[in-house]
Amino acid sequence: MVRSAVRAADTRTARYLGAAFLAQFATSLVAGILSASILAGTISEVLVNISENVAQMRASIVLQLFTSVGIIVLASLFYVGRVRDLL
Repeated sequence: MVRSAVRAADTRTARYLGAAFLAQFATSLVAGILSASILAGTISEVLVNISENVAQMRASIVLQLFTSVGIIVLASLFYVGRVRDLL
């Protein structure tokens, strides 16, 4: 009975890890694609591109923040899985 509960918790943690990894990967990829065209060139060209594409740059920044949160969630889930293994 206890083994099946632990196995179910491990499966649930693994699914959460997979979902968090995919979300983190997708947000990172989209943010990189959005900012790649804006951040190319010399510093003056970059500043002009940012001023001309403010909404796109803001979306890229928000997605990068979501990526950071995703990394924190991944680390937390890995920690929870590791602590459960030690018990």
